[in-house]
Amino acid sequence: MVQCLIGIGSNVGDRAAIIRQAVSALGQQPSIRVVAASQVRSTLAVGGQGQQPDFLNAAALVETDLRPEALLRALQQTELQFGRARIHRWAPRTLDLDLLLYGRESLVTGQLVVPHPRMAFRRFVLEPAAEIAGDMVHPDMGWTIRQLLHHLDTADDYVAVTGPPGVGKTQVATRAAEAVQGRLVTMAVPLARAAAATDDRTGFAGPSELESLRLRTDGIRRCGSMPGQTVVSDYWLGQVLVYARGTLNDLDYAELERCWRDLQGAVLQPRLLVFLDPLPVTWEDRHIATQFDPVVLGLREALFDQATQLRQAPLLRLSAADLDWALVEVIAAINAMRKHSI
Repeated sequence: MVQCLIGIGSNVGDRAAIIRQAVSALGQQPSIRVVAASQVRSTLAVGGQGQQPDFLNAAALVETDLRPEALLRALQQTELQFGRARIHRWAPRTLDLDLLLYGRESLVTGQLVVPHPRMAFRRFVLEPAAEIAGDMVHPDMGWTIRQLLHHLDTADDYVAVTGPPGVGKTQVATRAAEAVQGRLVTMAVPLARAAAATDDRTGFAGPSELESLRLRTDGIRRCGSMPGQTVVSDYWLGQVLVYARGTLNDLDYAELERCWRDLQGAVLQPRLLVFLDPLPVTWEDRHIATQFDPVVLGLREALFDQATQLRQAPLLRLSAADLDWALVEVIAAINAMRKHSI
């Protein structure tokens, strides 16, 4: 038997009764045992277009011998039992059952992504989940549910947008900051970068990399005195290390990395890291042909590896093929992290 975490939501009909009856219906299935169910919480709807009724959200911890795809089918059948109609994404719904965690497995298929790709930064998911399964581990991040919720509670109100050159980071960051009435920070490129003095000891422009780090750090540090306003940047400090790795020798890279670590305490730390990806993100997008050259794709791989290895914040990976939709996702993510239970 595998322990699985299920997210539950409803914003149509008798929401509390639907959630209560849905948990009971799950427990009546022969291959599913409900271990615990959280209290319900009322939250504002996030995502989608136009005004929606408020949601009631909850979570259930179950044990099952069903494989992930079979469990997903059981959840979808239960949704249909309660009148769920799949009109469009983020539409109002009588019942929403999301498979958040399936033990400690990571799985991507045409029908299913586990862990749920947006659970790590959604407060309406993490609060009920922490109540009943705080010690369950997000296998991709290595953080427990309790740690993920603590991160939302303590991290700076700051979203960093990263990705390789040419994917639209500035466009998305600018529009997101405007939409949430936040503060935009754009990447400052040293004017002297191309003509930086060459160090006789190393033979490369090490001072330029340090200047880049300082300029980017200053931009984020200055925003620390603006409480109550979401900061959105079109860069992430971790990307400085990726670019420097391709230009600096070992000694100078070690010095840059030391400076980078020393500066971490003086800057805002991201609550969420958005990665704009030139490669297809979803199974359905796998047919999209990338327009980026091998150098950019190499940077993409290095940046993505850096983001996943540092684990500074939950990572939201979005396709750069549709920047309008990426913007919708970023705005929804910012709203989902906020404390706005009602």
